[in-house]
Amino acid sequence: NYITSVNVFVTQAVKLNVFVLTYSLGKMGVPVCCADTRSYTHTRLSRFCRDYSTYPGPLIDPEGYLKAINTLITRHEIGLLFPSYDEVIYLSRHRERLINPRVLIAPPFETIMQVHRKTSLYELCHLLGCNAPVTLELKDPSDIDRALSRLAFPLVLKPERGGGGWGITFIENADEFIVQWQAFDTEKHKNRLFAQ
Repeated sequence: NYITSVNVFVTQAVKLNVFVLTYSLGKMGVPVCCADTRSYTHTRLSRFCRDYSTYPGPLIDPEGYLKAINTLITRHEIGLLFPSYDEVIYLSRHRERLINPRVLIAPPFETIMQVHRKTSLYELCHLLGCNAPVTLELKDPSDIDRALSRLAFPLVLKPERGGGGWGITFIENADEFIVQWQAFDTEKHKNRLFAQ
């Protein structure tokens, strides 16, 4: 009953999971306000989206983004804020800059980053006794030697950020490993490379 007595605000309305969340909460009678950087999304068309707003992207205009989020929290008397995807990380990091930090549904920033960064996630998995592949960050040529001594072929090269298989390469031998490592442009992709 508590949740139906508060207004809920969901971000990144373009995402399918946000559409489903809006539908599910709305079906229970929860008032849901939705927002995104785009003016038109499928979530905006949902009968369960009580109000729709746009905001600047946090990577393009961080100050404008926070100002817009705070304006929406105030305007709609938001009791719970459900951010999606990278906005969870951004809002968690800047929780104290929210007009009402208690509305944010997100763990502390440090906790998010522990599972968001591949190396710390796999370290945590090993610490907890979960099966997880050995994961090594590749920063310079000495990391190649370390990876070759600790990993067996076939191995996987993958960027820290990505999804849907982007940037993942299966490597069959040391020569191919070196060629692929040298070809990955960390500056261009603003990403780090890992071997497993």
